[in-house]
Amino acid sequence: MVLNGLVTIRAYRKIDYFNVNCMVENEKSANVTFTYMIANRWIGVRFDMAVVLITGIAASLCMASRGYIEANMLTFSLQNLTDVVIHFSVSIRMIAELNNFMTASQRIIGYTELDLEDELVKQLDTKLTENQEWPGKGGIKFENVTMSYRDTLEPSVRNLDFEVQPGMKVGIVGRTGAGKSSILQILFRLVDPLEGKCLIDGIDISTIGLHLLRKKIAYIPQSPFLIQGTIRENLDPFEEKTDTEVWEILKQVKLDEHISAMKEGLLSKCSESNNLFSMGQK
Repeated sequence: MVLNGLVTIRAYRKIDYFNVNCMVENEKSANVTFTYMIANRWIGVRFDMAVVLITGIAASLCMASRGYIEANMLTFSLQNLTDVVIHFSVSIRMIAELNNFMTASQRIIGYTELDLEDELVKQLDTKLTENQEWPGKGGIKFENVTMSYRDTLEPSVRNLDFEVQPGMKVGIVGRTGAGKSSILQILFRLVDPLEGKCLIDGIDISTIGLHLLRKKIAYIPQSPFLIQGTIRENLDPFEEKTDTEVWEILKQVKLDEHISAMKEGLLSKCSESNNLFSMGQK
């Protein structure tokens, strides 16, 4: 985020402020690394002391038993005991280090155990796309919808019942946590309702594949962003439009001259880290 705001930082003369913050964060990282290394050394010294103690006790017992057991057997036993103890110490260190490095793998395994989303494509999708351009009108109806993000949490939306007629402009107002964003998540089926159903043009969205549903709903985020790729990929990620249609859209929003001035035009690379577009242009 600092890289994206270098111009703002310089304009407000906050370079020293961010330099201090950067040094503080680097110091925190160094402290964590140093503590990890010291803990490793602490364990290593304790294991070495245990090895010396066990080996000393074994050597003392061998010396005390030299009149009862042959010398070659005592030597062989002492050598094997020393090897086992040393390898035991090394093994404990390796296991501890392995557990530390396997945290990332544990998180990946946790993601694989998450509940899967519904089917991406369903039988009804073909009928909706062939016989009619769904949604043709854009009417939305919620029928007694109750939604919770997890089974252990209270519902974010409870018994929601309303209807938006085609062509209407609707504003949803409420305090933080009232469930405004939850309604949007229900529409995109990011979270399925526990009860009730949501209809778009009379079609229950639970019977529609996720690809078709999410493709047909437009969403303008509060903070605009660009995906890593070309300008054309940002405008037409599914490559369904021709270059002429894309340029026509750019002309309508007064960005055609700005992009035409770029060396590679629509194929110019863009991302969040470069400054090809202002916040308003995004």
